[in-house]
Amino acid sequence: MFYELRQYRMRPGQRDNWVKCMEDEIIPFQVSKGMVIMGSFVGE
Repeated sequence: MFYELRQYRMRPGQRDNWVKCMEDEIIPFQVSKGMVIMGSFVGE
């Protein structure tokens, strides 16, 4: 099994937009290609 941890830096005030894009578009696309997403985490 292979695990990948990614960290992204957002422009100020854009975190909520990025999280929505990840949850609504990017993660579903990855899952449709066979990836298994173990979790998505948002820091403070």
